[in-house]
Amino acid sequence: DNNNIIFLTTSDQGNVNVTVNNNRTPYNSRFVEVIGQVTGDDSITETLPALSLGDDFESYNKLIQYQRKFPDIF
Repeated sequence: DNNNIIFLTTSDQGNVNVTVNNNRTPYNSRFVEVIGQVTGDDSITETLPALSLGDDFESYNKLIQYQRKFPDIF
């Protein structure tokens, strides 16, 4: 049922289809972390509610860059 599938763009500009367990409204922020099980090359089944990361991804992106640059402190 396509009513249970949300189509997302990933941070690296890929695409992923997220299957949710109910007919709720789409996520309430521009950026989310989906917690789920990979079910295919471009598909995830959500197992827990997604974590809202707000509408400004730059801070989160910088954190990931620092994590790669300084792995000993993370």
